[in-house]
Amino acid sequence: MRQFLATVLTLLGFYCTAQSITSAEYFFNTDPGVGSGTVLTVNSNSGQLTQTFSISTTSLTDGFNSLYIRTLNDDGNWGLYDRQNFYVKSFATTDILDAEYFFDTDPGIGSAVDLIVDANSGELTQTFAISTGGLSPGFHSIYVRTQNADGNWSLYDRQSIYLQSFDSFNIISAEYFFNTDPGVGSGTMLPVDANSGQLSQTYAIATESLTDGFNSFYLRTQNSNGEWSLYDRQIIYVQDFAFPPELVSAAEYFVDSDPGIGNGTFIAFGDPSQTSQVLNFDSTGLSLGEHLFYVRVQNTNGDWSIYDTDTFIVANPLKLSPVVLLQGPILNPAIPGLMNDILREDGYLPTTSPYADLLTVDPNVFNLGGLSGTGLAADDIVDWIWVELRDSGDNTSILTGKSALLQRDGDVVDLDGVSELLLDEAPADYYIAFKHRNHIGTMSLGTFGLTDVTTTMVDFTDSGFSTFGTDAQVILGSGDTALWAGNVNGDTTIQYAGAGVLDTSSLLAFILNDGSNFLNLPTWSVTGYTNNDVDMNGTTQYAGAGVLDTPYILQNILSYPGNFLNLSTWQIVEQLPEN
Repeated sequence: MRQFLATVLTLLGFYCTAQSITSAEYFFNTDPGVGSGTVLTVNSNSGQLTQTFSISTTSLTDGFNSLYIRTLNDDGNWGLYDRQNFYVKSFATTDILDAEYFFDTDPGIGSAVDLIVDANSGELTQTFAISTGGLSPGFHSIYVRTQNADGNWSLYDRQSIYLQSFDSFNIISAEYFFNTDPGVGSGTMLPVDANSGQLSQTYAIATESLTDGFNSFYLRTQNSNGEWSLYDRQIIYVQDFAFPPELVSAAEYFVDSDPGIGNGTFIAFGDPSQTSQVLNFDSTGLSLGEHLFYVRVQNTNGDWSIYDTDTFIVANPLKLSPVVLLQGPILNPAIPGLMNDILREDGYLPTTSPYADLLTVDPNVFNLGGLSGTGLAADDIVDWIWVELRDSGDNTSILTGKSALLQRDGDVVDLDGVSELLLDEAPADYYIAFKHRNHIGTMSLGTFGLTDVTTTMVDFTDSGFSTFGTDAQVILGSGDTALWAGNVNGDTTIQYAGAGVLDTSSLLAFILNDGSNFLNLPTWSVTGYTNNDVDMNGTTQYAGAGVLDTPYILQNILSYPGNFLNLSTWQIVEQLPEN
């Protein structure tokens, strides 16, 4: 493998008159004669030119070499050549095992500050956070070199940096601009959050005014002393893709390293017209820590988009063992204290979760006695349930959510139907929330410290357990608490009568619109897995003889602690902070 030590060349015209440069040529070491060098194609210019070229050194021997370059103007006159000495070194393609850096003065090979490198095959792209503490303000040089699997060290690479020390002032303003600096204070202003001199904030910045291709984005900030920082620059690439989502014909993703366009992991879309898609991918084999996830799409013309990227963390999953009851399946329990599992008994439970992540389970998990067929009746599965972990600093911020299974005794378990719940987040304090497809959700009033070592027990059925809001759960005759049943339309309220979106109206519409109800009878009943089945007995019925679902909704409305006047028009509102 031959390494480039000089890859960027700056080309200038050496004329006092105003002719333009029309051509250029280069050669190594020995002059082949004017006009006989290797031709370089030059951009349009007015006599001065700054341009970047990529020039191969594969024909050169290891050691010092000289690069010569000269230009031709539009009068046909050649300029004198310019010379640049550089060093070529051939490297065998072996893995990079180590790297080190130093500032300004070389302490000697192997004696600089060590950098831990990722697995690689001789080429490495990696980001490091390097402290500049101890360096004086002003210009400095940072040097990096690598060591391969044969124990050989590379030449160092050098980058000049400028350090400026700023006193501890708050950031009060920020501005950005593209490509050309309009002058300090004349960029596009950005509002900044309250801070103490350091700021991490997300902005949505329009790029519609930019031309397709590479552009430079600049950002600078102003402190409370009125001083502006140096700008920070980021190179971006703009491409206009004029196709709607339904013209997306393919998509792929990759993690950390780009395998090349078309070589990522294929993504199958059930409905490409949907602008929001859910993707589950296997992180098995990834090291613990932060990783980059990339995705790109292809349209029906065969054009690939630029990738979009986001960070994610691979960590040992947190261990949680919660207990939650649903009011619906315990309204008429076959065994006191246990929820009914009629949906499981009658084969109505779906193996795919009804929630956003669409997780799936082995059908045998729904066997009597669970996967093994020998479990306790209390551990049989009642239904799917949704669990959320929320930010300890903002209880409206949902950090992760996952489908889980609910046993008859209220244990919330993982997809094997028996194990503790595993959640992919870093150990920390979290609010814990639960939601169900036809009950209103609830959330813990306080936070719980979750770890990947010890299982945290949380019992939402305990009448002494504190939940967010007022009367967030119903108190059962046993004294246990459960999620309120009757939210058949999936909004955030339970309502029997009055103005608004009534759950009873949704239930009636479901019955009347059933494909087998040719006579549109309100007394019709529908069997199966549906949100309108309030007591979750496998049968939904609005009116007539039998076990009706609508009276359960009315009963909850009239018995709600806050409904002092027993109004049938009362609403039970889901007690979550975003409602």
